[in-house]
Amino acid sequence: MADLERFKGVKAVIADWDDTKVNTRPKIVEIVDNFADILEVERPGESGLLEFWGQSVEEIIHGLFGRHRPQLSSREILDQYIASVPTDYCPYPINGVEQAVLRLQTMGYIQGVISSGSRNDILRAIQLHYPALDGVYVFIHGRQDTPKRKPHPEVFDLAFNDHLYPMGITEAQTVYVGDFHGDFDAAQARGLLFLGIVDNEKAKDWFLKRGLDEQLMFSSFTQVPDFFERIQNS
Repeated sequence: MADLERFKGVKAVIADWDDTKVNTRPKIVEIVDNFADILEVERPGESGLLEFWGQSVEEIIHGLFGRHRPQLSSREILDQYIASVPTDYCPYPINGVEQAVLRLQTMGYIQGVISSGSRNDILRAIQLHYPALDGVYVFIHGRQDTPKRKPHPEVFDLAFNDHLYPMGITEAQTVYVGDFHGDFDAAQARGLLFLGIVDNEKAKDWFLKRGLDEQLMFSSFTQVPDFFERIQNS
């Protein structure tokens, strides 16, 4: 059983972005399939992408296409893939996320975003899909802001040193919300509480193997405010 009492002291809710607050995977499937057309190879589709989902972008692209271009390094294939990504790339919104973030704000939680994606992509998505969230997040950190990547706990250094510690908020008072095992591992190593977003059996299996209680798994970020409302009223 999860120790839900620990969540009563939470003051900050930090979240991942891709597939936590926006629906990234369908958009990536489109881009990856388009890249397959450029290479004139079979489209991997969502089933092919899921085989490598949760790894770094370089590992995903090399896993999908490395065998088709054995003469190229994984970095060279990645560079070709990046060149194929539309400059106006933006994931799809998730219905109810904007309202969920605003509810958490009303409930008194400090909020931030820590993602392995690009900060500029996050800001573009907020502008296009979630305009009411402009100014809500105390910080938005993408891959260009943190020298370390998840699962390294140092990915949280900037958030705590520049924002949360000065506000008197510690790791024990902070929850991280994410959708893959690297999110969980980074949060655990840093001493943060964790909530998992689970929209497929692979993600659920990741978290169960790491000991995350099913009470702390949700099919959508939109359910997170309800969880904290129950915690506050218990």
